[in-house]
Amino acid sequence: MLFQFRAADAWPLLGFPGRMAAFDQLLAAGAPTLAPRLADVPVQLPLPPAEKQSWIYQHQKRLRNRFFAAAAE
Repeated sequence: MLFQFRAADAWPLLGFPGRMAAFDQLLAAGAPTLAPRLADVPVQLPLPPAEKQSWIYQHQKRLRNRFFAAAAE
């Protein structure tokens, strides 16, 4: 199970499936806003693509520094 929480003013840089209306529907608390939070940090776009586009657990299996031992180990 994967829970995602984010601030209402922390918009995704690459857009959101379903646009802002879908983003706003996922708010657990607070109110939607049209003013994004901005910070002076380096951003590299476009992001490098994943080695293999798949689900999050497949990406975790390929990590070099894993914090939890796999059941098979």
